[in-house]
Amino acid sequence: FPVTILSHVERTRFLIHLVDITQDDPLAAYDVIQRELAAYDIDLADKPQILVLNKIDVVLPEEADVIAAQFPTTPLLISAVAKKNLDQLKQAMWQMLDEIEAQEALAAESSTIEGLELVILDDDIL
Repeated sequence: FPVTILSHVERTRFLIHLVDITQDDPLAAYDVIQRELAAYDIDLADKPQILVLNKIDVVLPEEADVIAAQFPTTPLLISAVAKKNLDQLKQAMWQMLDEIEAQEALAAESSTIEGLELVILDDDIL
């Protein structure tokens, strides 16, 4: 990937990893992207992700299930053309964003509490 694209990806809160299920080896395609992310910045590879397999309208459901089972996390199965399971994808995106915001709020609160404790400790010393 060009560095400029990955520098833009760094600013995202999470990634949606969209994989074409009709490729010869969807898992290998996924692994290539994961390695590229890690090679650029290990934190980028650890960023929250939603894994999506697209084009399920052109494979048998059983075939989609077999392919999906190969991935390290359970992917969402969608068809953008047939508009199948897009509501599930939107719901997963909102849920991911809610989880990230909750974690960020907790981290900010924890940081604030630690700061207050330090102030109290400083006051006790005086």
